[in-house]
Amino acid sequence: MHSSPRWEARRGGSASTSSSWSSCAWSSASRSQISFRSCTAAPLGQLDRRRRPLFRRPDVAADVISDNWFSLRSSGNETLLKDLLNQVPSQVLQRRPDLAVALAATRIDAGDVVGADEYLRLAEANESLVPPERRRTFAESMTYVRLYLSRIRGDLKAVVLSARQVVAPSSNGLAMGNGSDTVRAAALVHLGAAEIWMGDFAAAATHLEEGLGAAWRARSEYVSLDCLSQLAGLEAIRGSIRAAEERAAAAIELAERRGWTMAAPAAMAYAAMAVVRFTRNELAEAEHSLDMAEQANSSAHELALDVGIALMRSFLLAASGELLRARAVLRSAEQGARELGAADFVQTVIRSSEPRLLTESGENDRARSILETEIERAPSLEMAVELARLQIANGEPKSAIETLRPGLDGTLRSTIGNKLTEAWLYDAVARHSLGALEEASRSMEQALELGEREGLRRPFVEGGPAVKELLLRAIRVGTAHRSFVGQILDDLDGREPGTDDVRSIVVEPLSDRERTVLRYLPTMLSSREIASEMYLSLNTVKTHMKNIYRKLGASGRRDAVERGRRMRLV
Repeated sequence: MHSSPRWEARRGGSASTSSSWSSCAWSSASRSQISFRSCTAAPLGQLDRRRRPLFRRPDVAADVISDNWFSLRSSGNETLLKDLLNQVPSQVLQRRPDLAVALAATRIDAGDVVGADEYLRLAEANESLVPPERRRTFAESMTYVRLYLSRIRGDLKAVVLSARQVVAPSSNGLAMGNGSDTVRAAALVHLGAAEIWMGDFAAAATHLEEGLGAAWRARSEYVSLDCLSQLAGLEAIRGSIRAAEERAAAAIELAERRGWTMAAPAAMAYAAMAVVRFTRNELAEAEHSLDMAEQANSSAHELALDVGIALMRSFLLAASGELLRARAVLRSAEQGARELGAADFVQTVIRSSEPRLLTESGENDRARSILETEIERAPSLEMAVELARLQIANGEPKSAIETLRPGLDGTLRSTIGNKLTEAWLYDAVARHSLGALEEASRSMEQALELGEREGLRRPFVEGGPAVKELLLRAIRVGTAHRSFVGQILDDLDGREPGTDDVRSIVVEPLSDRERTVLRYLPTMLSSREIASEMYLSLNTVKTHMKNIYRKLGASGRRDAVERGRRMRLV
């Protein structure tokens, strides 16, 4: 095992040591006989037999590993790479700075950033041992591993600086591995990942899409997984929940198909899926996805992901009523965000979450103090929504309306997506408490419009008892979002979506005449024939039918019959 570097050679070492590479050259014929491809093509259980010819010539094996380690990593074969490196004799490793770079990469995969640093420093110290024809590849591999290490540590500025050197058009791609597309894709995904946490969403999207295209051209599914995962996370942060679900599902399917569910590149996809499930109030599914994200990130421990996972964990703990634990986890997220030097949007989400937890714990005065300070320091829609929520809880609906006004008229912007849904929702709740029912209904309809677009049910569930009254009124007066309202009411009543008991959402009973008309609807009689049977005018029957549809929340005659049967009215 080579868990830490032990080198005898240093810069200015003996000539016999530095000349060892020249004796490693081999002819094309011997290359074909000692083929790395034939060595790695077999299933893992058969590799010992195939590797045997390769490791009879350790220096040749070292050259083959040096030429192919990046390709192995980018195809998801880190375990095989570590196994191969472990079979190289230590005396060969001690004079090979190129293999030290590969070992540094494996230490990063294992979460040993200190060990990775040691290997990189020793590789740099022994750079003079690298023959001229390999120096470009060596330098570029050093750049890539430093880039990877910076991403894991959360040194976002270093990631951006190194990645831009790699992907710059003048570099013509790196010489490592099986071509420039794989290396370019890997550098682009690191760059895009850093840009997400720096808040440069547009640049992140551009670089991740470009990286995904390069990964597909190189047929590197492992790098594609990382790109898809990061794109899923980006969409979740931007509030594009349906797009996040699509990207995350594609990444997770790829990870499951290739056995990479516990690999670091899958972590962001699971974290994004946790966000999707949480916003849809699917809390058990959200917790499962977050657990998967945590496990996938448990080896490398990418700092940015640690922050995101902790933040999501605090939301889930709060949803289950574990407020003290939620606050403790939120504090750890805050500390990680400071170490990361994360963008304002991360800090804003964390700072706006703390007052909500304080409010739910009954510490309203402390929550108000924090919110008022934050709004004065850096106004944001996130803070305005939380302050309005607190004002409503304190019986100050007029103040809540004024607090939300700049957000609703576009003066105050949200740092992430979907806060506008909550702003309209709490505006509706505030107006409802003042008895301004028409205005409340209009605001609720705006909230439903935005919420249904991305399937956001959780904000409505968290909105308090008044939300249910507003939703029931929306059904009574008519809404363009009837199905979505039904899903939210299912959540509020603790039922599984799609199993709604219609009796719970009929807030205005049918009149005797309407009940009679309803009983005719399953028949083949036309409206005119029903009118004749009941000795009523056609217009009167049509009015009764219109009222039945409205009260049952039905879309038409057949739907009214089905709902009536479930209510045992037919």
